[in-house]
Amino acid sequence: MNFLETKLKETYETLNPEHIKHGHEWYENAHKLIKIYSDDLRVKPEEFAAVTSILSPFNPWERNIDDASKLIFAVKYEPEQLDKLTFTTFKNNVRKAIGYIKGEVMLEYSGANKTYSFAKNLLLDPDYVTIDSHMLKFVDMKQTFGVKTLTERAYSEYSEALKKVSKGYFLHGYQLQASLWLHARENL
Repeated sequence: MNFLETKLKETYETLNPEHIKHGHEWYENAHKLIKIYSDDLRVKPEEFAAVTSILSPFNPWERNIDDASKLIFAVKYEPEQLDKLTFTTFKNNVRKAIGYIKGEVMLEYSGANKTYSFAKNLLLDPDYVTIDSHMLKFVDMKQTFGVKTLTERAYSEYSEALKKVSKGYFLHGYQLQASLWLHARENL
């Protein structure tokens, strides 16, 4: 077990039971919402998950999913209302989401892509793990990866460490990540 895996394991074992339980269920509950919203809007769950993920930076979850719903609805059914809508995330993300809904922008995996991984995790795909700013609170990037920013290699190594540690608890990587994320958001 390397330094990062040891740190993740030790941190996970100190979490309060509420973070553990809620983290294990977080993506399952999010997936149920994705299915409900996508059915209501008559879009594929993959489309709703992608738009939700694109709009996610600095956007609280409840607002995030509502923003995705109102944006998809406006683009598909009331495009004249688009200019009247406001969103919590960055304008560039809103433009990217509009482009995605219109089929002008693809959501592709680059190797260090939080957006792609988050969309996949919302669909319960165990091959991906979401690494965002809250997850970076657990590591000293320079010490752990020899870099200051989250490069493609560092993202991949961090993701693989989460998946490896999660197997020891009979979890998916995204379940371990969600438990740690909840802890980091509230305590670090």
